[in-house]
Amino acid sequence: MSENSDVDKKSMKKVLFINSTPKPMENSITLQMAHNFIENYKSVNPYDEISTLNLYEENIRFLDLDNLNQMFSKDPEKIDFVHYTKQFVEADRYIIAAPMWNLTVPAILSAYLDYANVQGLTFYYTATGAVGMLGGKGKKAVLISSRGGGYSEGKWEPFEMAERYVRKQFEFLGITDFQLVLMDWADVLQGDELDRAKKLSMENASKAGQNF
Repeated sequence: MSENSDVDKKSMKKVLFINSTPKPMENSITLQMAHNFIENYKSVNPYDEISTLNLYEENIRFLDLDNLNQMFSKDPEKIDFVHYTKQFVEADRYIIAAPMWNLTVPAILSAYLDYANVQGLTFYYTATGAVGMLGGKGKKAVLISSRGGGYSEGKWEPFEMAERYVRKQFEFLGITDFQLVLMDWADVLQGDELDRAKKLSMENASKAGQNF
């Protein structure tokens, strides 16, 4: 093994790809952008370890009374879903594929992010408020998303609660290096306009992946 290979492997990052759409790739602009992003990321970071969580194939459930009792016991090992929390903590990079549904993210992503919010593992409380435990470690996150309409500016911008929600969840845990790869108007544009918008979105995803 060459000296360069040793250096590359020592700098290897753990990447967690969180897919929150049930659609197959051929029917999902979000997944197509995510695919372009990841393939270009891998071309620049060949030694990084990428783990995929297809949330609809996982045992992701809304928090129930048992979960809450486990969380408030302050013993993380008693929490049914703690393996998801630990996997989240161990990641260096987060790639989240999430279309906008009804102004926000798919509910299954919200349920999964509940698993990431565990006192003592990802945040703790002080007299002045919560402190995220994942900051200062060089962690980065990117949200890859498509929206049926336009929510980036104008009167509909305040209704956007997908990027806002995910970004603030990561900031709460201490991860402030957060990017967005986006396609707006996916359900409005037609014909050549739609094709051009998709092409530009795929190119943007590819460039973002190379620089992530």
